[in-house]
Amino acid sequence: MVVGDRMQHAVFLYDDPARFLAGVGRWVAEGLAADEAVVIVAGGAAHEAIRGSLGVDGDAVAFADMEVIGANPARVIGAVRRFVESGGGRRVRALGLPMWPGRTPAQQREVIAHEAAVNLAFADSPISFLCAYDTSALPAAVVSEARRVHPQVWTADGYADCPQYDMEGLLIGQHPPARPDPLTEPLGVIVDLAGLAVLRVSVAEIAEDAGLSAQRRDELVVAVNEVATNALAHTAHPAFVSRGLDRAEGSLVVEVATHGCIADPLVGRELRPSALGGRGLWIVNQLCDLVETRSGPWGSLTRLHIHLL
Repeated sequence: MVVGDRMQHAVFLYDDPARFLAGVGRWVAEGLAADEAVVIVAGGAAHEAIRGSLGVDGDAVAFADMEVIGANPARVIGAVRRFVESGGGRRVRALGLPMWPGRTPAQQREVIAHEAAVNLAFADSPISFLCAYDTSALPAAVVSEARRVHPQVWTADGYADCPQYDMEGLLIGQHPPARPDPLTEPLGVIVDLAGLAVLRVSVAEIAEDAGLSAQRRDELVVAVNEVATNALAHTAHPAFVSRGLDRAEGSLVVEVATHGCIADPLVGRELRPSALGGRGLWIVNQLCDLVETRSGPWGSLTRLHIHLL
């Protein structure tokens, strides 16, 4: 178990609402007794159920809506970082419900990617994460992946090491080869700045044809331009762009593939003003409803989603 000023990152697997609320109540009470800053990031009915079950303890707890800040899971680390920095130096205890029934396959993949990244982003931070997964409502494969990305598991007896913990191949830069979505079709091959200008026009046209508002159209154009520009700036290879629809996600999709490997496994997940790179992908995550990034020695593929109304 990781203690002191270092991170704890545990999965809480439950299959019964009463057991869930009892476990959360015990976990929150322990944090408050230790004078920790406690935040609960949940959405919908879970949010209200937790608040109602905590009684007077709820007045000492901060709440945030996971369905807002975690709709794109890549935004969560930055939000938690801001809470940590506002905690006045106290150890932080953060409960999250990042996965819920109704998450699309693309969102499920990105939740697991986020959970893996947490282990790096907060490795030396005074914070305890508890990530709750409802085993009665979530697919078995999702629960299995949740075990892989959490060093600890939270049980009735407290923390224990998670024997399934294994992040091999889950971080950006280490992914196995990814293929473009077979339902996408080529949009262009970008080799220089002139190609970027043509790409921006093409993306604006497909966004307008898909019925996106002018604002969402412009945001998609900026996002695609950022990814393609990064590909040209950091590799000696062209960027291959394609477009399509993700019907499960209900989104217009633009993919950018290149032969370059992304070296930073936390790229785009929080704004780091002193860093030499990464601001472009952070901007992309703020503009898009979902961003899937896969990268390894084989190259990189970034899939940008904008939801259709």
